[in-house]
Amino acid sequence: YVARLPEYMPEIFGDGNLCDGTLDTLIVDDAFTPTAWSTNILRPLDLFQRSVEVDQPGTYSVTVEDSLGCIGRSTFEVLGRSNPVPAITGDLVFCPEGSTTLNAPAGYQAYEWSTAETSPTIIVAEADSITLTVTDTFGCSGSTAVLLDTLPTPQPVISGQDYLCEGGSTSLTVDNYAAYQWSTGDSTSTVTVTAPMVYVVTVTDANGCAGTGQYTVFERAAPQPD
Repeated sequence: YVARLPEYMPEIFGDGNLCDGTLDTLIVDDAFTPTAWSTNILRPLDLFQRSVEVDQPGTYSVTVEDSLGCIGRSTFEVLGRSNPVPAITGDLVFCPEGSTTLNAPAGYQAYEWSTAETSPTIIVAEADSITLTVTDTFGCSGSTAVLLDTLPTPQPVISGQDYLCEGGSTSLTVDNYAAYQWSTGDSTSTVTVTAPMVYVVTVTDANGCAGTGQYTVFERAAPQPD
């Protein structure tokens, strides 16, 4: 009587997901000696090794032999996965002394910013190049970068007569901006002043950036008749 031994099905271990530009290592369990891997592996010299590296998606097979000379064969499918292509959204320019909020796309497994933060949203207060790397559920990573810059500070120029006569008044006018706030409490582009002093105006431009200017008004004494 000759017994027929069962067919061996060696187990192949591997990630099973191949990200763009990466390798997947396939390993056959150590109960068997590989006699051949499928020939479409990365390194043909590894045909008889217990592990091989693959750089292309596909179905890979291994043929093994046990200590009794019995042959077994198994296959393992490696799926190709595209690397994510993230996009950073948010204002890339912001006011001096201000900040901007940058957002990464939702739905990724992990986030890593060049600021060392790991949340999908960050706040940045410096003009700099910011890089984002995301990792998806398959372990594939993709990166992108944006360049942040600061807007110029508004430089309001006040014009008007820099003196007033005793008991008189003068008008001060500033360039065209979105908003004005004078030290007199006025919020218009032109103010009428009646006292000699330093007048300060804070303006806000269309981007929401603020800048300050000042103007000194002197008083001239009224002429005295001879």
